[in-house]
Amino acid sequence: MRHFVFAAAAALLATGCGAGRVGVVLDNDLYGRVTERDRDYSQGARVEFSRAPALASDGERRVLGALEVLQLTRPDEDDERQRASLHTWFLRQRIYTPGRLASSEYDEDDRPYAGWLDVGLFRTDMWLDPDDGRRRDRLERIGVTVGVTGSPSLAREVQIPYHEWINEPRPNGWRHQIPDEPTLGVEALTRSRWLFLDSDPGREGAFEFDSSWEADWRLGNGETSAGAGLLMRFGADLPRAEGLETDGPWQDPDGSGFFFLRLGGRGVLWDATLDGTLFSGGPSIEREPWLLGAEFGLVALWRGFAIGYSFFASTRQFEGQDDIPTYGRISLGFAGLW
Repeated sequence: MRHFVFAAAAALLATGCGAGRVGVVLDNDLYGRVTERDRDYSQGARVEFSRAPALASDGERRVLGALEVLQLTRPDEDDERQRASLHTWFLRQRIYTPGRLASSEYDEDDRPYAGWLDVGLFRTDMWLDPDDGRRRDRLERIGVTVGVTGSPSLAREVQIPYHEWINEPRPNGWRHQIPDEPTLGVEALTRSRWLFLDSDPGREGAFEFDSSWEADWRLGNGETSAGAGLLMRFGADLPRAEGLETDGPWQDPDGSGFFFLRLGGRGVLWDATLDGTLFSGGPSIEREPWLLGAEFGLVALWRGFAIGYSFFASTRQFEGQDDIPTYGRISLGFAGLW
């Protein structure tokens, strides 16, 4: 409940940020637990603030301009798709724990304790198809992150009081967490809609279905990996603009509600929360190099403000892992959070 109150208070600030939008994402295995144990990706929080690139400072423009070099989409002069953009600052904390929280000893056969705190600046560009019946839209999101693992991440200071407050087992092994190490990373996501179906074209509130291909990559000493997947959505008046302010038929509807399903795979070359830190070493476990995952959720949208819930599950992430990793996500804020 404390998490939810924090999320609601922060996300409601979006209505008062005329030049920007605020969003909050809360991850916790408590929201999607299929076992009685708290473990693996135990807890996470992300707060975002987004605004149009025209409002960026000179320093932000230099960073955003450098990131634009990495874009895959290069529309030519004859491309009729409208481009809409925004940039996003975020603060993110992630917490990982083994299954035996009561033990204060290091368990070499389980995931090590790990905390990771980082801040990032992302640029999002959306190219919108002028044909509202076809909707061959494309999204690209590219960003740079700077952070730290270990004690400066404040994972221990957050998790222990929170567990005491909700009467969950106290995590006693934080002295064995992965070491302190600065992290630097670049992340990118591309999404292309290839299918759109409308049950009653032109009618407000009609049920619609769309499907998009996704691909992403992360490069850094915190994580280096690449993934690909399929995103499917079904609901009334599906939004197109991902929270970006645009004009024309691609403007997001005032109200919408939909279900979504995301299926994908990922190859992992490096994960500091499982491999130990790149330069400082530390506790580690034999990691699986390939992962399959699924996310199912629902979103309600009203005039740019979205509230959503989703459930995540993946294949086992390291050798000897007892349970399939699962967690839930609550999202509040601007429409692009999903």
